[in-house]
Amino acid sequence: DRLYNAKDLINAKNMYFKAKDKKPLEVYPSTKIKEIEAIIEGARKTEYDKVIAQADYYFGQKDYKLAKDSYQKAIGLMANIQYPKDKINEINKMMSSEGYNIAISNADKAFAAKEYPKARGFYMEAMGLRPTELYPRQKIQEISKLQTSASFADAIDKITSEYIENNTTRKYKFAPITNRSSSNYL
Repeated sequence: DRLYNAKDLINAKNMYFKAKDKKPLEVYPSTKIKEIEAIIEGARKTEYDKVIAQADYYFGQKDYKLAKDSYQKAIGLMANIQYPKDKINEINKMMSSEGYNIAISNADKAFAAKEYPKARGFYMEAMGLRPTELYPRQKIQEISKLQTSASFADAIDKITSEYIENNTTRKYKFAPITNRSSSNYL
């Protein structure tokens, strides 16, 4: 009981088994063993739920490698549940060349249509499927440059529109330069 109260459940369980072996008709050790198993199972279920939530988050972020690792950890905690196994199969399928090719195709179409945020999402998905491929990484950098230059152009347009009204022409008068001497020329 001292180990049980100290929350050293593994050692307490072993001691209750020893007590049960010495006195097989005693009910108390069996009851405590069942309590400990329920506590351990509850803790395992809580940890499983945390790992699954983390895996689902990674999956939603299209970080398939981390998602797969988390689903495998969940299987280690509770091997009898099918959900993480199904998600791993889904990830494996997505990581195949077919999934990568579809993501690149969709990204290239969105890029050509100048739908840069959408294209970036598809390129990110492709990078998640094949992290070592350079093409999606290069296209994401290109999108960043295009969006930066577009932001700069928008800022210039805003500044100039404050000073010059759209579609207007203005005449400015300047005084002519007089007294030009030849010493001013090279």
